[in-house]
This record gives sequence, C-alpha cells and structure tokens, in this order.
Amino acid sequence: MELTSLEKTYYDEFSKSFGKYGNGIPSEEWDRLSKVRKGLDITLKRSKEIIEAVQNHVRITESESANDGNMLSIFKRGVMSLLRHHNNNDCLILNISDSDKSAIRNNFGLGLDEQILWVRDTSFWSSKNQGLVITDKQIIFIHDNDTPNDKTYIEFNDIHHVEYREMSLFVWNYQEEYVQFRLGLFFKDSTESNELIEDAKQLAKVLTEMAKSVGHVETETVFDHMSNLVTTQHP
Repeated sequence: MELTSLEKTYYDEFSKSFGKYGNGIPSEEWDRLSKVRKGLDITLKRSKEIIEAVQNHVRITESESANDGNMLSIFKRGVMSLLRHHNNNDCLILNISDSDKSAIRNNFGLGLDEQILWVRDTSFWSSKNQGLVITDKQIIFIHDNDTPNDKTYIEFNDIHHVEYREMSLFVWNYQEEYVQFRLGLFFKDSTESNELIEDAKQLAKVLTEMAKSVGHVETETVFDHMSNLVTTQHP
C-alpha cells in the first residue's frame, strides 16, 4: 500500500494507538486520532483503509510526492503532537472553522492567498482580533486590539531559525536580530513544565523547517521597518 507523507503520519499515529490498545482503543484516543485525521486532511474513507492496513499488517511504502516537502505538509506533520492544545476557542491549530478564519483574516489583514494554520487569540472576549497567528507566509502579532494597526509581522522568507529559550520562542533573521514571543502567545496554558518546554521546542523546529523550505530573498523585513520608524521619529 502506497501512502503519501501525510498519510504515513496518520498511519504512524494509529499504529502507536493500536500497538498500545489493540482493538480496544478508548474513545478519548479516537477523539485525538480524529483531530489528527482532520488536521492532515485525510478523508474518512482513506483513514479506514489506513486503519485496516495497520490491523492487517499490510506492507506500506511512502510515495515521493512533490507536495510533501512544502510548508503546509511540513507544518501538518510537525504539529501532530501539539494538537491537544487546540481548544476550539482561543487556541486553534489546523482544524479552524470558516467563520473563525473569516474573522481572523479580516482583523489581522491577511491576504486571501494565505492559509491560516495556528491562532492564539488573546482578546478578552475571544474576538479573534488580538494575539498571534501563523500562516503559510508569515507570523503576525497584534499586541492590543485598541491599536490594531500596530502589528509585528515576520515573513518566513526573513526567518533564519526559531529557538526556545526561557519560556519564549526567539525568531532570528539573517542579520542575527531576533523578536521574542512568550509561550503564552502560542499556547493557552503556558505554565512551565517539561511537557510544555518539549512542545515549544517542537514548534520551534517546525517553524525553522518551514522557513528553510522557503529559502531567503533580501526584502525589507520587520527589523528594517522598526529601524526606519526609529530613524524617522528621531532623525
């Protein structure tokens, strides 16, 4: 049986569950697997075929798909272990409703060609107009919905790497400058724990891989923009 890279990810996730529980997989684990399936855009029919392949020990091979190395595939594969942070309210990962996407796209000024992948809404009423959004083009942050035009945005084209340090993710550019985002801007529960730190390191790895898949072309970056503002205000 030939699987795409994303299908292989679901195959591996179900294999772990089947190896642990056999045919007695509990409902909460099925709920988790359902989130994984939806996040990977695998149909019910295809997921049934994959489940049967695991149960019947069918030999599988991974296809060489041209799309398996693109940003969306990298993100989907990389955040499977983080989907438990998705709460259908103020932390949204992959499986995001059309109404939420519409509000986020409008409030954050996102183009129609951008795919919304991760949302951490920090507004008081979960209004989807404040916080941090990851798309397949950029990371964008609105600190305060009272000043929505005051945004920090970093295109993946400008990111050299992302790393975890001291309860924050540091996004570095090619000039060795960084923007620091505290973990609460990605995860609802940002209480320090070994598990959260591992999750943060995984997210940093995924974001770095996404940036590497894009490559780098010199453009005006968020760092240049900030520098220009300082120069304009204080000539």
